[in-house]
Amino acid sequence: MEQSKQQRIRELTDRLNRCRYEYYNLNAPSLTDAEYDALFDELSTLEKETGFSMTNSPTQTVGCYPAVSTLVKTAHPIPLLSLDKTKSSAELLRFGLYKGMDLSPALVVELQAAAQQSQLKQTAARMASGRMLSKKEVQRRLTKKGATEEQAADTADWLETLGAVDDEGYAGVIVRHYGAMGYGPGRVKQELHRRGVPRELWDEALAQLPPAADAVRKVVAARLRGRPMTQEDSRKLAAALQRRGFSWNDIRPVLNEWGQEIDET
Repeated sequence: MEQSKQQRIRELTDRLNRCRYEYYNLNAPSLTDAEYDALFDELSTLEKETGFSMTNSPTQTVGCYPAVSTLVKTAHPIPLLSLDKTKSSAELLRFGLYKGMDLSPALVVELQAAAQQSQLKQTAARMASGRMLSKKEVQRRLTKKGATEEQAADTADWLETLGAVDDEGYAGVIVRHYGAMGYGPGRVKQELHRRGVPRELWDEALAQLPPAADAVRKVVAARLRGRPMTQEDSRKLAAALQRRGFSWNDIRPVLNEWGQEIDET
């Protein structure tokens, strides 16, 4: 039985690491967030039951953007592996509890709320250790798991004070990641919005994108592979570049460099 659990741990570790690579490097996730979280929770439970874990287990790492091209690793100042110890004696002592104490209904309610908040902190810690998230993403996931809006917001704030979530740093990682993949400002803004990064952080993060003209030239060169550009090529490239988030003002000058005049459609 123990060997089968260890084998399952190996399988889950390999699969989750592969999913993280697909999510961050290939922009082609094979699992939904809910599916990923379910597998991550299963792995965490098995590791606690057996005391066995792989050195590359996603439960043992904080921040999971693998180094790709020019991407910079994001370090968390406080290791999240200690966050599952939130049910400390200090938490109990603040209620003045002792053996044989009669608990009033009001105190019972307060204790239940504290226990729920402690559980939420553990859940949020696992989320943030599995992959980098914005505060809003943490709040969304916690409310899906039954937390109130206020509880989710308080827990996300707690993670932020620990340095476990960092919207500004996250915005920079998203911009550099999608910029390195050849996407333009329009597409990157969509990602920032989808991932819940506050708008006031966008401009500074977007400044890290390479010049649009250079990015467009790189995409065009990769598509043509040294052959001359035809009129049909220019139409297809213009459409593809717009889908990638580049504006017509970014695209047209580069196509002109290749001797192609094309009207905006």
